[in-house]
Amino acid sequence: MYNEILNDFLEVSAERMPKLAEYKNNNDMKNYAIEVHALKSDSKYLGFTKLSVMALEHQLKSEENNYKYIDEHYEELVKETNSKIELAKQYLN
Repeated sequence: MYNEILNDFLEVSAERMPKLAEYKNNNDMKNYAIEVHALKSDSKYLGFTKLSVMALEHQLKSEENNYKYIDEHYEELVKETNSKIELAKQYLN
C-alpha cells in the first residue's frame, strides 16, 4: 500500500511542481495555497516531515498573500521536494 501511495506521489509531483512555479510566477496565491496544501498533506502522510512543515509554512504565507516569503523560500521548497522525489525513486527501484 505504501509503495502505491509513493508511486502516486511521484506521478502527482510531476504535475504539481510546474503548477506551483506557474502560480508563484503569476502571483496566484489562491491556487498556490491549494497546491501547496496538497503537497503538505501528501508529505505528512508519507512521513516526509521536513517537507510537510515547509509546505505548511508556504500554505500559510500564501493564504496571507505574502509574496515576499514565497519568493524568498520557494527554492528551498523545490529543493526539499526534489530530494524526496529522488528518495522515493530510489526506494521503489
